[in-house]
Parts: sequence; C-alpha cells; structure tokens
Amino acid sequence: MASIKIKVDYSKCNIEKPEDCTECLRICKPKVFIATYMDKKNLFDPKVWRVIPRFPKLCTYCKKCIEICPKNAIDIVISEKYQKKLAQLSS
Repeated sequence: MASIKIKVDYSKCNIEKPEDCTECLRICKPKVFIATYMDKKNLFDPKVWRVIPRFPKLCTYCKKCIEICPKNAIDIVISEKYQKKLAQLSS
C-alpha cells in the first residue's frame, strides 16, 4: 500500500501561542499542515492549539518542514511505493 505518515512530536512542538512558530505551516506549499484547537471549550487557551498534518496525501516529501522545524518535532515515514509514485509525478 502506498502511504505517507507525518508525525508531530507534541512533547517538542509545544508552542505557547499558535503564532509563535508555525514555520511548517509557512514553508509547506501544498498546505499539508493546519493549526487547530483540540478542546472546543477553551478556544482561547493557547495550550489547546496544535499544528497537525491534516492533509498528508498532499505531501511531496520535500522535507522542508523537517528542515525548518526549530524543535525537530516533525518526522515523515514514506513507503517505497509512494516514493516511486512521487518520482513518476515529478518526471
């Protein structure tokens, strides 16, 4: 099965306010990541906000998000089949 998994280590990606970092949001051209809240009752509490890989299938495996993350919180696991698919698309 062709697949890509993007993992964010939230013990490292612990932004105080969503606007404090979000470098991955800015660098990702296909817009794989979104910033969202994890608790509807506390929308204005910055501790409930997370950057999540909402659209991993859009990932082109450029690794820019990994390179730019100041906390090394992002990891991408990609299957060999998916790598071949991306190579075909870029040819």
